[in-house]
Amino acid sequence: MRENLSPWNRVSVKRDRVSCVEFCVGSFARGHLTVYAAWCLKCKVCETEGSECVGEEETCSANFTRCGIARIVSYVGTVKKEEIKASCFPEHVCRAGSVNLGPFSVYYTTKCCDTDNCNTEKPPDVFIKFRPNGIKCDVCTEDGSCNGTMDCVDDQTYCFTIDPKSKGCATRSFCVDRPFFLDNMEGMTCRGGSSPRAGLDPLSTLLLPLISLLFYK
Repeated sequence: MRENLSPWNRVSVKRDRVSCVEFCVGSFARGHLTVYAAWCLKCKVCETEGSECVGEEETCSANFTRCGIARIVSYVGTVKKEEIKASCFPEHVCRAGSVNLGPFSVYYTTKCCDTDNCNTEKPPDVFIKFRPNGIKCDVCTEDGSCNGTMDCVDDQTYCFTIDPKSKGCATRSFCVDRPFFLDNMEGMTCRGGSSPRAGLDPLSTLLLPLISLLFYK
């Protein structure tokens, strides 16, 4: 008797926490059906200016594959404010970063995990060295003048603009990842910062000593 090759009689199941769906057909080849079954990650959600962040549970949607918590430290002049935000995170924002507009600056760290409701532990403290890195960007003062430049520090190698009166230095993670837990980022543009060395971009500045060693030793 001929074997029944109905695909529903030859099914294998693979589980993957990729997105929140009950199941979807992954592939069908040579009479064998592979079904990718996914389960939905659940994360704590909270937002506070205090030391503890206690909130409800949410079910993550597609592409939000991590539970995350962010520590956000902002300065307006010398006045410091700290916030904690937790929710479902896309994996690409699970990094630290910063942005500096001169009178106003924001620094953040994150902590991500991939099991249900694991995002209850606060991320690391924000550590700032304020070490100039040779990159300069346009900056605007509180009176609205945008004729000056500022020295970028640490890993702030990008110049960014949100509007004609908001300019400054930023990290690559801020410009490329665009962390959703920060507000007022619509319309932001970024470019590599200028270096005192004849306008070299940050990558060229890092590679120049290595090239010198290779060709002039």
